Order: sequence, then C-alpha cells, then structure tokens
Amino acid sequence: MRSPHLLLACALVLAPIAGVPLSATETNTPTASGSGTVSPGTIKRPINNSVSHLAINSTQINETGIETVTLDVSGAVAFDGSTFRREQRFARFQAAQKNASDPQEVVDSELTWAENRTDKLRTRQREAIENYNDGTLSAQAFLRELAAISAEANQLSVFVEDVGKNSDRSLYIKSEIDPLTGTVQSIIGSALQGDSGAPNRFFVQTSEQGGVVLATVNDGQYIREVYLPEVRDAPTDNRSYSYLDALNVLNKSYISIDAFTNDVGQIKTHPDHHRFILSPPYGSVEIRSFVDRSSGEIFYERQNLSISDKRTIHGPQNTSGPFTLETNTTYTGGYMIVRVNDPETDAEPNGTITVDGETVGTTEDGELHMLQPPNGSTINATVDGETVSVTVGKPMGPPKSGLSVREEGQNKWQQLGNILF
Repeated sequence: MRSPHLLLACALVLAPIAGVPLSATETNTPTASGSGTVSPGTIKRPINNSVSHLAINSTQINETGIETVTLDVSGAVAFDGSTFRREQRFARFQAAQKNASDPQEVVDSELTWAENRTDKLRTRQREAIENYNDGTLSAQAFLRELAAISAEANQLSVFVEDVGKNSDRSLYIKSEIDPLTGTVQSIIGSALQGDSGAPNRFFVQTSEQGGVVLATVNDGQYIREVYLPEVRDAPTDNRSYSYLDALNVLNKSYISIDAFTNDVGQIKTHPDHHRFILSPPYGSVEIRSFVDRSSGEIFYERQNLSISDKRTIHGPQNTSGPFTLETNTTYTGGYMIVRVNDPETDAEPNGTITVDGETVGTTEDGELHMLQPPNGSTINATVDGETVSVTVGKPMGPPKSGLSVREEGQNKWQQLGNILF
C-alpha cells in the first residue's frame, strides 16, 4: 500500500442564507499547494450563495458532459457478485480464525489483503478515467465501471469493519476506501440494474490526472461528489497539517462556516482524521470534505443539498402560445428548476422537457428538477402540442417580483448584508 498520508475528514452541515439567491457568477479559490505547481482543484464560490464546492481546476478539465445510462445486465451481475464474494471471504475468515493458534495473525493477514485490494481498486479507477479520457471507454461503460468499483469498495469496507472490529488499522483502511465509494455511484448502479425510480442522467467531469466529478438529482436532492487523487500524489513539504490547520483550510474554502462555529454538534477524533459535524437549525446542506494532511489540500468532497429556489437565480424564460417556460439556475453541472405555467389561468400543466432534443422528464404540477446543462443548450417544454424554448446562459427574464433585474439584485445584496453584518 502506498505510504500513508494522514487525513482530516470533515463532515459539515450548513444552513442556507434565507432569501439570498445564487448568482451565475462564480469566484474561484485554488486550494493550497505547497509544491508551487498549479493545484488540481479549486473552490468555486458562487456569489450570493452560502454553498461553495470543490471543482477540477478549469485548466485541467479533460472531459465534461451530462450522460444518460440505460439498463445494463452485465453491470447488475457485477454488483451482485461483490456482495457474494464478501460473504464467502468472511465465512472463510471465521473458519480460519476459529482453528488458528494465533487468531490475530489471521486478522492481520485479512487486513493486509484488504489494503492491497484497496490499492487495486484505486488503480482500476484511475485506469477507467484514463480510458474514458482517451475514448477507449464510452460514457455508459465508464459509469458502469465506476459503479462496479464503488459496489466492491462498499463491500470491502463492510468486510474490514467485520474483521478489524474498529481497530486503529481497520479505521485507517476504511478511510482509504471511502473516496472510492459514493452515493452517486450507488445510484448509477441502480439505474444500470433497471430501477425505474432511479435517475439516469449524471453530470460527469474528469481531469487528465485522474480527478472525477459526478453529480445527479434524485428525489428533491442534488448530490455531488468530487475526488482528486492527484492532490495526494503531488510533491509536498511533508508538513503534517493539524486540526487547526484544517479548520483554516475549511474556513477559507467554505466561507459560510464561520457563521455557524457556535453550532458544533460533535467532534470525533479517529486515528488518522478528525470529523467535524456542524448542525445549525434548519440545515438543508451536508458537506463532507477530506483534507490531506501532507499537502493541506481538499482532495475529496461530497455534497447533498435539498433543492430550493433559495440557492438559485431567476434564469432565462420565454412565453409561446398559452404557456410560459421559466428556469431557476445554479451552474453547469449543478441543479436547475424548470417550471411550466399558463399565465392567463395560473394552471401548472405537466410538460415534457427536452435538452438539445433528448427527453429529460415531465414536470409534475408544473415543476421539474434537473441537472443544469452547459450554456448554449436549448431547453424545450411541450404541452398539448405547444412548444416553448429557452437557451441556457441567455439573459434572464423579468423577475417575478415585478422589479427590474437591477432593483431585485440590489434588494438581494441588502438582504445578504443584513444577515452577515
């Protein structure tokens, strides 16, 4: 296994700033880099938005897009097999330990196997990203491979916990496995197995160095995961970042944390990382960030956000015939709220929504949550044969308040000032 880097894993639950929408404009804060080289990651901080997010540095993005997955029988077999293999290996472990003169030797041997298996899964993921970048793997095959890796990693984590009984070594191994798992990969697996309730559209972005971003919208939640393994592979000054150093990294990265430092619910210290949970009232955002203690950079992030207008801006809208198509936007790969209504009757019909000709879904009570496509994409809403269109990135329509765009923007900045000061 590669030389261990100590980790600081921080789980953060943040509350949105009520009434303050997300601006389409973002500021970038490169993560720290002790090597003097360009950092693989950057913190995107949308103006007027309480939730920043880790992203691949724009100079290092290789592939990006929103991909649709379909039923894949071979993938389903692979996912089921990982559970079977874990159960079989644990049964053999129990038998060997029962008959061993030194049961701890059996435990140590199995944990060594788990360490080696983790390294192989990490290599397998890097190879999948390389093959996707060079076109050897299709998007469907790439996502299937990531889902299969995640499924095995999840089973491996369970195995380590069962064998190691929360020993220091087993906790360290589990912390190494964690970035190979993820909610988005699990959802991809469900979609590949034909689960009609699972979303089948995923934002995918990769870097040449093995970084990957995955995101989806599922049941009123926006879920986003970023893994930048190259952060941990980069040369460092071998500084061991302390608990306070990590807090400083997080405060610079997620500026809204300062407002909630008095709402710390619990702090847990593990052998190789600390976990911080901030639980302000009415929190609707959960962020888990991993800070590498050698480089001081964030190399892994999970976000789970409740979809809400509060973190959006009023995007492009258009009226054609009896229907109006409205959008509330965040950023490319973030979430978008699409609404269809009849201004004359206030009816909210169910319209079929397409993006550049591909069907995304149907509005329910006039509303659909979806991934935000790149600027320039055409969104169509069709109701009873009538179609209305907008282009992502075009100037926004008139605000619902009836104020001018400038007046509404000034009001929002005043709200932000009142909250912060």
